[in-house]
Amino acid sequence: MIENENSFCIKPTIFIAIPIAEQLQMFENMQKYFVCMLSNKIEPARNLHVTIAYIGQVETIHVNEILKVVKKAMKDFAMLRKPVHLLWLGEVSLYNNAIALTFAYDEGLALLAQVVRKELVRAGIQFDDKFPFRAHTTIARIKPNDMIKKISVKRDVLALIKQTTIYALHPILIKQIGVYKSGQIVPLKIFNCT
Repeated sequence: MIENENSFCIKPTIFIAIPIAEQLQMFENMQKYFVCMLSNKIEPARNLHVTIAYIGQVETIHVNEILKVVKKAMKDFAMLRKPVHLLWLGEVSLYNNAIALTFAYDEGLALLAQVVRKELVRAGIQFDDKFPFRAHTTIARIKPNDMIKKISVKRDVLALIKQTTIYALHPILIKQIGVYKSGQIVPLKIFNCT
């Protein structure tokens, strides 16, 4: 993370992600299920995304620097002419207190994440890289101490998936990546992947 020079300034939380809400209309039915069955935090369908790099809080004056880095990364990635796909095979994962849909490995997607992260490192912009990149989208959050509910929800989601064909997806071609500020639906900037 870029160091804070004025601790009294409000710092936006920034992340780089692939917007997927428009491509995956299937989430609307799943969201309705969570609204009915859970009293915990539901991720609004319009906010669904696959995070490529979570940068965290940065000074507002450094946001343009991040935008320039992502622009360069996308220019480099476009020269590789590698398509990026998302394919969901029905896998539901638990990450700490999050319920997530995990996407199948895609060479183009892995390369996209690698190029973006490499440019961030080159520019000296720190990001959360504790875990290797694995494409997923969070659909709900559960209270950390409610393990029984986590197991029950995962079982119920898998049962819901098996009951309907709406969740049988074809690979989705990803055309854009965005730089986002937490709490905002509209990205600060969208870049093309091709």
